[in-house]
Amino acid sequence: MNKQSIVEWIKKNERQAKVFIIGFYGFVMLLLYACHPPDFTPVDNERVLAYTKANQKKGLGA
Repeated sequence: MNKQSIVEWIKKNERQAKVFIIGFYGFVMLLLYACHPPDFTPVDNERVLAYTKANQKKGLGA
């Protein structure tokens, strides 16, 4: 499939293309969420603070 035929397909099936793009984006976000390292969960503020403080001593972080 070359670029032109993809563009033509999107113009013909605009609604399907939008649904596909939104679905694909959602799937990628879910995959990234599933694969992210477990250090930074919103509940674990103390661990995040300890982590940033430890890294500040090493010269990393803000």
